[in-house]
Amino acid sequence: MNRRYFLSSLTATALGFGGGATWARRRRQGCLCGVPDMPQASLLFPDKWGQHHLRWYMGSRDSDLDKSTWDAVFTRAFASWSRVTRLTFEQVFDYSQAELAIGVSGRKRSGFGKRGGVLAWAQLPVGRNFDGRLLSMFDTAELWTDDPAATGTLLQSVAAHEIGHLLGLRHSDDKNALMYPYITDAKIPQGDDVSRIRALYGRPRAISPGPVEPRLESPAGSRC
Repeated sequence: MNRRYFLSSLTATALGFGGGATWARRRRQGCLCGVPDMPQASLLFPDKWGQHHLRWYMGSRDSDLDKSTWDAVFTRAFASWSRVTRLTFEQVFDYSQAELAIGVSGRKRSGFGKRGGVLAWAQLPVGRNFDGRLLSMFDTAELWTDDPAATGTLLQSVAAHEIGHLLGLRHSDDKNALMYPYITDAKIPQGDDVSRIRALYGRPRAISPGPVEPRLESPAGSRC
């Protein structure tokens, strides 16, 4: 398959354009993820990758964090998924080698440019054995932080959420889930996220124990 075809065909859906009324309602609700709320695909015909090793490329970064910290946050976010399912991830430094491309933007056409609006968005795989390239973008208007106690938006929480979309997960109705559409302080996949990702890719070959992230109450109305 031509990767450019997948990229162009998925862009409108990933950005949330095409459901005009729904998009407008979301904009009024506050911070949100640009992925539209749609039911998870059937387990008989799931939307998922046809491989278990995915390479990611960081095309641009926000200046709120230095380069090494920014990349380290995404490395942890990817690792949080590989700990619970049979997927592995590798950062590459050549765009042509990557299945997942990540970057930042402040352009209005991406739904960005205003703090408190769209935090980020990601494309989702289409079909049972997707083999294209997907894109995820983060808003430069936000104040990104790696410190849960600091003012701003916790980058790892949003990064892990958007990676879930890149892997094929849609939003969850479970308020405790990382994939819940309103942003929370969860930084790793929770129970509902784990069961849904394992339905797509299975359990990890060797489960690596990790710390249980404490959950804190989030302000009402904030949405990733």
